[in-house]
Amino acid sequence: MAASSAEAFGNFTCYIPIHTNYAQMENIAVFLQHMPGKLFVYEWNTEKEKMVNEFSSKARWPNAEVFEFGEEEVYQQLLRDEQAGRHVVVVLTASTNYPFARSQLRFFKAMQAQFPSTLVDVMPLGHCMYGCDSCSVREHQIPLFFTRFFTKTLPYTKDDLSAKYGLSAAREAGKKVVLISPSVYAKSFLTNRAFIDSLIKLQASEGDKFHFLVKLHGYCFFTYKEEENGEVTSHPLHSLSDTERENIKLLQDNFKTADETEYNVLPFIEAADAVLTDLDSSVAFEALYFPNVAILAYDYRQPGDEDADEDEEKKEYHSFLHLFKGVEQLSSLLHSPLKPKHEVKGKQFFEKKYGQVTGREMESIAESRGWFVPHGEAAESQSKSAEERWAHVQNKLKEEFDEESSTPLDYMARGCEIPADVLDFTLFLQAHQQQLQSMRVPESLWRKLHNKVKNEIFDSGNYFQFAMDEDGNMLLMLNDELENGLAAGSDVFLVDHFWTTTIDNSRNQLRTVPNLLGRMSAILGINPEEAGDKEALVEEVWKNMWKFNQTYRVRLDDVDKEGTPVWYRQGGRGPRKEGGRRRRGGRGRRGGAGSCIPFFYNARGVSYSILWPVVDLEPGDIITRDFLEGVKGDLQRAARGVAFGIDEGEEYAELFREALQRHQKNIASVVPPTRPAPQQVSAQSTPSTHLKVFSDTQFLKKALTWDRFSVVEEVKDADVLWFSDDVGNIQDLLSNEKQLVNQYPNEMCVTYKHKLVETILRCWGETCDWLPATYNLNTQLPQFIAHWREAEGKKNEGDADAQKADNLWIVKPWNKSRGLEIFVTDSLAPIIRSIETGPKIASQYLSRPALYKGRKYIIMVRSLQPLEMYVYRMFWIRAANKPFSLDHLDDYEKHFTVMNYSTYNLEQILYTDFIKTFEAEHPSVQWERDVQSKINQMFRDVFVAATQASTEKWSGLLAPLNDAADKSRDLRQQCRGMYGADLMIDEHMNPVLLEMNFSPDCKRAVNYDPDFFNVVFTSLFTDDWKDDTTRKELVMSKIALI
Repeated sequence: MAASSAEAFGNFTCYIPIHTNYAQMENIAVFLQHMPGKLFVYEWNTEKEKMVNEFSSKARWPNAEVFEFGEEEVYQQLLRDEQAGRHVVVVLTASTNYPFARSQLRFFKAMQAQFPSTLVDVMPLGHCMYGCDSCSVREHQIPLFFTRFFTKTLPYTKDDLSAKYGLSAAREAGKKVVLISPSVYAKSFLTNRAFIDSLIKLQASEGDKFHFLVKLHGYCFFTYKEEENGEVTSHPLHSLSDTERENIKLLQDNFKTADETEYNVLPFIEAADAVLTDLDSSVAFEALYFPNVAILAYDYRQPGDEDADEDEEKKEYHSFLHLFKGVEQLSSLLHSPLKPKHEVKGKQFFEKKYGQVTGREMESIAESRGWFVPHGEAAESQSKSAEERWAHVQNKLKEEFDEESSTPLDYMARGCEIPADVLDFTLFLQAHQQQLQSMRVPESLWRKLHNKVKNEIFDSGNYFQFAMDEDGNMLLMLNDELENGLAAGSDVFLVDHFWTTTIDNSRNQLRTVPNLLGRMSAILGINPEEAGDKEALVEEVWKNMWKFNQTYRVRLDDVDKEGTPVWYRQGGRGPRKEGGRRRRGGRGRRGGAGSCIPFFYNARGVSYSILWPVVDLEPGDIITRDFLEGVKGDLQRAARGVAFGIDEGEEYAELFREALQRHQKNIASVVPPTRPAPQQVSAQSTPSTHLKVFSDTQFLKKALTWDRFSVVEEVKDADVLWFSDDVGNIQDLLSNEKQLVNQYPNEMCVTYKHKLVETILRCWGETCDWLPATYNLNTQLPQFIAHWREAEGKKNEGDADAQKADNLWIVKPWNKSRGLEIFVTDSLAPIIRSIETGPKIASQYLSRPALYKGRKYIIMVRSLQPLEMYVYRMFWIRAANKPFSLDHLDDYEKHFTVMNYSTYNLEQILYTDFIKTFEAEHPSVQWERDVQSKINQMFRDVFVAATQASTEKWSGLLAPLNDAADKSRDLRQQCRGMYGADLMIDEHMNPVLLEMNFSPDCKRAVNYDPDFFNVVFTSLFTDDWKDDTTRKELVMSKIALI
């Protein structure tokens, strides 16, 4: 372009909506440097006063005019520029990745239709460059952000910054200048308080080596106002989390921090030796332009996810950066020679994405967008009056933003007040959108659903009716009176739940809730007179209700993080018109002509089912749904269908039996080791007689009272790391080869119930008589059904109790404690249906336990420590509160022993008292000789199985674990473990293993023995007992694995 910028843009003006603060100023400044500008500031912008004052300064912005954003104001300004013969370009600084920017674009496009020859371009400029995922959608690849830096027209230079912030003096003192420039939101280290604290400590300890300067993102300077009710008012589009704001304050209080008005980061990068930023930040990309600056990028990604969804271009980009995940890695980088990894190639990558910086980026944008070519003819409406044209614009906007679909962002983008009903619907979506999407409810039905739940509209009776088929089954049909039928996705209906219960309370509610038993009997087609007495009727209803009841999860308390499954029965105000007619041919089909899914309405705390058609329906069509949606494989569908009373046919029944036979044959074919030789890994001990311990458990910190232990607050300072939860990747945790940690690489082989069974059976097979028959219901359901039916077929033999005992099962989740979601039953349907609430196992119930005072009990061993294995002599007893019998299987106090998480009475039984009473009740038994020795042997066998060498299909407790950097370093030597074990004793005084737990709750242990953790830690980590050998022998039993 031969003409100068002034000549080229002399007939142009830019319109720029201002919805934020200085965060997007640099691109705005370039436009205002080339042409006059009209800045339209939104009324709702919390930074409005600041930005109005900024652009009203004629000294800084001589060509800028400031207006309040409004539809009519924009229209009036377009009229004026049209009359003046000027061309207008609209610059949108929000990325069209955001719905708000897309709403802005629609608004100005509607205006452009009215002023085609004046409004020549609506440009979503965005405000970031490559590297920022939140601005990844761009309509240009021109480095406009660099223009003023390249042309040296910024109000400050690197020399100005060096003088102002002491950078030159720092370098003269031999310090490296490190610019800290974080991004914001979830992927930024501003969300990581531990990292910020470590940065502050790093400055305090390394201030003689590094000179830190903080350059914050513009969003970090937003104004937050605390209201009288304690709520904080923030920017409606860009508010930061409490953690981010707290960390920003820490950075400002502890580091030199650049002013908000110094919004261009480029001179800061140029003045630094290294830039510390986030991986998801355009600052890292912009720094590629400077070949002498090292780029340190905080890698937020989880270990193992680094290559997920990463293309070759991203990999190349990341190769130019020094990536780090924590302050230890950062410190190591800072203390290295810290050379840039990108040098010449980094700038080449920059130019491949954006081209060379020339200072003529505005001209490039104008040419690429066609600003200088002739534009459309004047609109026909131009000959009309201003009032008529304004009315035409309003109609156009109403078409573009219809009331049915407009969102609050649409109204905000137009500068309009948000209607109350739109706000109400928005709040509904904030609470429920994720739920609706996961349920695959069509978005076109969301507003209808909101209206119906808000106003409690139960209108399904106008569309559906009940009918009876030839077999007496109740069917749901589309009403014959609907002449036009019902189109797929055309409407949504509410069905209320007349009964919601839990599996353990359901029988009792059937006994006690007025009219419930009669209503459920009628629904299930059970004749009360034929059932017998009330208790027999309760049992008959309970066994059959699983054909109809449905389930969802609800959180009952703060501890219940995953939620408790509840079961419900639809009814009440659902379809109200019942037809006595027989079924006629309809179009119901497997897969479902309708979807019917539970929906929890937060505003009222009420659950409904919502029903909508997924195919076009005609009058009289049968409404069906697939209760096995998502269940894959014909064999698995056949097995799951058994719970709904669906006859799978003899072919599948035979396949079930064959699966059981293969399972039993596999177990029988296992040859157990004659001289058990588990895989050996020499355990590393810490040479120090004094151990520094890091733990995330406050209780443990207080329980370590011996002088040989001290607690530290940093992982890197510790000899021992003790965590209450799974830490995931142990390789990333252990900072040096001397640290020890309380976790093994594959502990789930003993702590997950289904994995524990797999681990034991693959080693010991059918010789393992201390493990009850157990099935993984998610993978072995056909085998379990065949086993259950085989046992059920033997019920004609023996007395009634024996019949029931042979087919009693206890169902448990794979990996939960506190007695959650556990129930006992001899009924097949509830066992199968329990899979819907999460992965489960079914174990044969110990129906003939050795009793303690006539009650069932469970022994808890709270300390098992491989590979050199110790058993803590002191154990804990959980006893049922009622005498044991095989009736009332839902009586918690009779069949279960976990009382400390409920309102039931908890009996504290000291282990010595238990042994004394037990031996008195069983005179021929000596606990140490006849019971404890078998328990120790059982534990030995468990860990012999768990420490077998890993195979391609199975990983044991000692799965290979090598350091990522040093493959020769075997990290298993640094691992320890403590596990809790729950077991019972059968009538023959043999132990029966119930489960193993990681990081068991040891508060009772410390209450009984204040030195519990002192003893455990000394056993696990040093074995340096000094004069405490006698003390050790009193509480720890060593068990040889070989």
